[in-house]
Amino acid sequence: MPYWSESEAITFLGAVSDAQETFFTEVSDRFTSDVTVHFLQALQDEFGEKLHIVLDNAPYFASNQVKEFIEESQLKATYFPTGSPDLNPVEECWRQLKRSLGNRFFQDLDELRADAFDSLQSISAPKLDDYFCPSV
Repeated sequence: MPYWSESEAITFLGAVSDAQETFFTEVSDRFTSDVTVHFLQALQDEFGEKLHIVLDNAPYFASNQVKEFIEESQLKATYFPTGSPDLNPVEECWRQLKRSLGNRFFQDLDELRADAFDSLQSISAPKLDDYFCPSV
């Protein structure tokens, strides 16, 4: 019976636009300030230089290096309050991905990666108005 002697994983960063477009990228190592800056540059390549981004307070998003990059770019950043993942629409994307991949056995990391990318293509992006402008 196959087993994993150590935990292997794939990790992603993702974004949702106000037009319900999604952008996901695999992170090859761990989340760092350098990875975040690269991700923000990729978002600008995908959606345009001038963006208003909303980030959580994870250390790799709130580092001085990232804040300096944001100040020097055409990005405007707003940070979610600490401990508020329910306000982050990308969390809904991760929930859908976990549901799609859950309770399945993958022979290896490559099979998981392929299925994860396929699943990400079929995610229904949440409407940002539901998070930032809820109806009363």
